[in-house]
Amino acid sequence: MSPATSTLTLTATSYLEKSNNDDESMLKNIWKCPKIIQISSDNLSEKMKCMWCDTIFLLAHAACMLSHALRVKGTGVQACKGKIPPDAHKQYMMLYQKGKVKSEARKQVSDDVFDIFDSTQQSAMASLLVESAVCCDVLKKYIMSQNK
Repeated sequence: MSPATSTLTLTATSYLEKSNNDDESMLKNIWKCPKIIQISSDNLSEKMKCMWCDTIFLLAHAACMLSHALRVKGTGVQACKGKIPPDAHKQYMMLYQKGKVKSEARKQVSDDVFDIFDSTQQSAMASLLVESAVCCDVLKKYIMSQNK
């Protein structure tokens, strides 16, 4: 094990131990975990690496990394083969659930906006049709009066 790797392992271990005692040290996002790293490449795209299993992914995406670390099935992401301690798993699970709640809330807002827009559009169309029918009646009466 190289000195850099041993330092990283010690940092990750002490970080995870600290999280047991201090709620403020809970992960705000997956990139704050010292065992999950982003790797910049020459073509400006970022890769990500799971230090639990040493797997490198071609695109850095937080949701994919959480799915990987939590071994979520059906996501198309390779499951982590490393041994993740229960404390880290708990933090990843909390992030995953928080992300799902946010996603569902965004979807609900989007659905609500669509419903409001649809309702407004239907109301406007109904108004136009009524006005159109009134105009047609007036026009018919005018034409009939001109033909007499």
